[in-house]
Amino acid sequence: MLLSTAAVAAAAFAAAPAWAQPADQLEEVIVTATRLPAVAADTPGARVIDAETIEQRGAVFAADILADVPGLSVTRTGAFGGVAQVRMRGANPGKTLVLVDGAPVNDPADINGAYDFGAFELADIDRIEVLSGPQSSLWGSDAIGGVIAFTTREVDGLRAELEAGSLATARGRLSVGTANDAYAVSAYVSQFETDGVSAADEADGNSERDGLRSTTAGGKARYAFSDTVSVDGSIRWAKAHVDIDGYPAPTYALGDTDDVQDSEQWSGVARLSARALGLSHQFSVSASDIDRTSYSGGFGSTFSGDRQVYRWQADGETSGVAYAFGAEREEASGALSSGEARDLATTSVFGVAQYDAGPLNLTGGLRYDDTDDFGAETTGRLSAAYDLAGGFTLSAAYGTGFKAPTVSQAVCDYCYAPCPGPN
Repeated sequence: MLLSTAAVAAAAFAAAPAWAQPADQLEEVIVTATRLPAVAADTPGARVIDAETIEQRGAVFAADILADVPGLSVTRTGAFGGVAQVRMRGANPGKTLVLVDGAPVNDPADINGAYDFGAFELADIDRIEVLSGPQSSLWGSDAIGGVIAFTTREVDGLRAELEAGSLATARGRLSVGTANDAYAVSAYVSQFETDGVSAADEADGNSERDGLRSTTAGGKARYAFSDTVSVDGSIRWAKAHVDIDGYPAPTYALGDTDDVQDSEQWSGVARLSARALGLSHQFSVSASDIDRTSYSGGFGSTFSGDRQVYRWQADGETSGVAYAFGAEREEASGALSSGEARDLATTSVFGVAQYDAGPLNLTGGLRYDDTDDFGAETTGRLSAAYDLAGGFTLSAAYGTGFKAPTVSQAVCDYCYAPCPGPN
């Protein structure tokens, strides 16, 4: 499926109080999910949520803070930990690409390829970037509606947190690490538990609480061999057990049930950065894996999927034009409780360039994706931003995108089969 869209926006900065820092002295917010680092104000549809904002907001899960982003709609099934998916500018959840430290983590075995934010804890997250609108020219198929990129935290020192509250809710975090210009290494673990509330209407006699127990752990490291060669990597693991309500007979209305969902997922990336032939090169390998099982009165289902991405990117600059180009190979597989399984793969080449001439900023990108099974597509994007002074910026963007079938869509319209009950 191919999509094209255009957007024009004007942003105004209200008059600041006399004691506020002038607008031209404010630190520029940089977006990195655009392949080339770009100023957020010059990037249509870009928003950045930093660690300070996350802490001030008091957000525990990603869905809590993403719901505040204009243009994003978060849909949930249930209370704590229930399935939470994001619709970006009206596109269905499977058209939003989710990255963790650059590793795609969308579920290849989900019917639409969507990512479940329900139990995605923010304990280790340092930064969230949101790019609205078609980003297929940057990231390929799953980015037809936009991109949400999470960057994990680099820890220097020891930090421990413990919180408790009503509904038998408790949360603990522990992180430790060291960091300097030459190297950094850190690890963390986070645990969240709650008895929750009933997702169904308690006025109808639904009093069973739907609880959540989740654990997240991971690590991050980097090392500079010299000024021109360095390596870095990260890994993130999460496991969750969620109680959910269902639609029991005979009324088939939302009510208390013994339905539960278990999920376990991990993602990681390893990257080599080197300077050669006048260009900055990055060679990376990323992987993600998810196992997800729902138990629902004998009508449960189980899904598993994994994805690997091998990527090379080179960056450079000449005559005031910054550019990046590269190639990547993505391989995904999924298995469904129906017994169906499928392997999918795509080979891609891409390029993006940015021209900054004072008040005018122009960015263009082009990408060619060749799937092993469903043909090839070429997508592109062009954006412009002009600083009108006085805190006003006029920006516009036009882009195209495409969506390749998921594993579920490749083997059937909706694959469903019972699975054994929980142990």
